[in-house]
Amino acid sequence: MTNEEFINEFKNIFDRSMLLSEETRRKGLIVLKERTDVYKPDQTDVMEFGLKLIFDKIQGHIVDSVLSNIINLENDNQKKILKTVQKTAVLAIQQGYNKIVLALLLSSYVNIDNINEDNMSVVVYEDFKKEFNRILERTRFISDKTLKEGLLCLDDYIDADKLNQRDIMELGLKLTCHGMDALVIDRILSNIINLENNKKRMILKTVQKTAVLAIHAGYDAKTIEMILNIDDAYIRNIMIAPNQKMIPCKGKITGKNGIVYEGDVVNGIPHGKGKVTYADGRTIEGNWKNGKFLEMLEG
Repeated sequence: MTNEEFINEFKNIFDRSMLLSEETRRKGLIVLKERTDVYKPDQTDVMEFGLKLIFDKIQGHIVDSVLSNIINLENDNQKKILKTVQKTAVLAIQQGYNKIVLALLLSSYVNIDNINEDNMSVVVYEDFKKEFNRILERTRFISDKTLKEGLLCLDDYIDADKLNQRDIMELGLKLTCHGMDALVIDRILSNIINLENNKKRMILKTVQKTAVLAIHAGYDAKTIEMILNIDDAYIRNIMIAPNQKMIPCKGKITGKNGIVYEGDVVNGIPHGKGKVTYADGRTIEGNWKNGKFLEMLEG
């Protein structure tokens, strides 16, 4: 399958999904009886087969399992992606997703703009750090606004230009404003991140996703800063020596604004159990992985 054929097929699936989403939300799943292609309701076409299962009132988790089994038999990677998009569309239509969320979900599986491009050039460390700090500042600003005004205020602060470019943070904030569940947001943003071939940009996009989910959860700016950036050593460790041997030990890291981490350390970054002490004396204990805060310790 050529890139052009792949793009055309994806757009056909996308357009059909948008049409069915709108019609089923207005008239109910009964419209699938008229819209399902009777010449394709077998396992050779995942979407038509899935729509028939929905119309036959098969439960969603069973539909997911059946279609996943069919997809796993596909050896061609591009065809497997297209079939996965079809399965996603079927399940989203069954669950009644609106067109905005469905469009974002489907498009997160492919990167049409970059499909014929080579891997992007590697950004230098200082550029990476500059962008990381920009994300951090944006996160602080949005966190303060949402804690004061609520998540609905996000519509007033979303950067429309970056949103149109599928910027991870702006896209995540838009989904949050629409009241989407954190698991759905995580899935959509993760799909987009997985399309990124440049490791440094993938890290930045993952930082953006983490920031969005922290804002969604209602964390304050100081807690989010702790989650995103304990110390500059974390950035350098990934950027400069990503394949170095893991060396576990106990350590103490003094970060920005008087934040101190004490606990398990691997190659100079938090990894394991540890405690963070803020400049004002507040403390938080939890589990860490590769410099990222995972969860608080109970008790």
